Amino acid sequence: MKKILYFVHGGMPTEKQKAEIAKLGAFIRNASAFGANDFVEKCDAVAGDAPDAYKARYPVVGDKLDPIPASPDVPPPATTAEPTQPEQPEQAESPPATTAASTTAHRGPGRPKNAT
Repeated sequence: MKKILYFVHGGMPTEKQKAEIAKLGAFIRNASAFGANDFVEKCDAVAGDAPDAYKARYPVVGDKLDPIPASPDVPPPATTAEPTQPEQPEQAESPPATTAASTTAHRGPGRPKNAT
């Protein structure tokens, strides 16, 4: 069975799109949620209003339908002229781990902490 991804804006397909999705046996994906630097899901083909990153890698099948205007609560798809590298989170240096064995090793067993 081939994996076909059908892209719609806003996540809710129209009746016309639902009919094509059923005809293709496709999985629905929200095109508005895809960013320029996002992971491209592996599939056999794409349909609907597929992002450029998908159209560049996979064949486009089915009828090209007019995209649905995004609702006010759905942001428009991100477009950038040049892909950027995601920021790497800063890693704080952590203090060396201390265990009961490491704190008693230098004192010896049975010696109080303040004994010299």
